[in-house]
Amino acid sequence: MKTQKAANGILAVFFTIMLLLTLFAEDLYRLTLPKVVTETVLRRPFPYEKTDMEGNPITVEQLEVAVPLGVLTGNRVYVLIRTESGTFVREREVTTGKIESGYIEITEGLRSKDKIVVGSDRALTDGAEVLETEWNEQILLHGQRETQPEKEISSPYFRNGMRNNVCYAVGIAVITAVLVFLCKKFLKRRLRFLQTPVLILWCVLVCFFLRKNLVIPGEWIPEKLIDWNGWKENIKQFRI
Repeated sequence: MKTQKAANGILAVFFTIMLLLTLFAEDLYRLTLPKVVTETVLRRPFPYEKTDMEGNPITVEQLEVAVPLGVLTGNRVYVLIRTESGTFVREREVTTGKIESGYIEITEGLRSKDKIVVGSDRALTDGAEVLETEWNEQILLHGQRETQPEKEISSPYFRNGMRNNVCYAVGIAVITAVLVFLCKKFLKRRLRFLQTPVLILWCVLVCFFLRKNLVIPGEWIPEKLIDWNGWKENIKQFRI
């Protein structure tokens, strides 16, 4: 009898995990993808010195391919590439020219209408699959840390998010304990078979809730998600 109960419990846990992985497989995968903000490369006016027909120097404006100054890392930039298998970033070497109004001229390496990465929530690598998104707090914070590595930068967004995560965990644990108690108290004998479906439904509802409300810094994903030392290191970094 005890062996049968243990087997039923293991089977219930197995099917619960499989159900959750089936429902949230895409969300878990998207969670591991770097979030990037992109901008379409446009032609912008740059001043050039020329001479008129009489030989006098004049300044004229020409439209040239240009990108924001902060986008370049040395002489390289990340370009967004869309394929049938997904969206990726490719590191591309460029040749630069004049600087004007926060933009730098690109003489070689980019074309007008190319999409370049202007922000991300973590460090990128050549060929990485990414998720295109809008500006958010994680991307802004990562950009500040990249441009000001010597300065300690913290964020109320992460502090509040981690505090909320703890509240969610405590609340879910309490409700789960109460739910288990009620199931054992009221779902007895002939209704005992309902205990497992009720708890599985509760797990699914919890996962839907956490998917919308859980805050996980991009720097923690995916390599450090299962690395306890990485978690401790990042907790210190984020001043939580």
